[in-house]
Amino acid sequence: MSDLNSLLNAVTGKPNGDDSNTYDLKKLIHEKKVIICCGCGGVGKTTVSAAIALAAAIEGKKSIVITIDPARRLATSLG
Repeated sequence: MSDLNSLLNAVTGKPNGDDSNTYDLKKLIHEKKVIICCGCGGVGKTTVSAAIALAAAIEGKKSIVITIDPARRLATSLG
């Protein structure tokens, strides 16, 4: 499992070494041009969005994260 997958698994609460339905974050970042995280409240959209943006930056990709959350949680988490 790559370090990027470990990062996403850590923020989503998935234990390392658990290969069932593991996220292939590196493949996702390199194959997709746009990644959208959506869903009902409290499911981890902000955390996953920040992790994907960070992983993309580590891989040398440009990333932009847009939110409509008035609480500015994403802005706070990314600095």
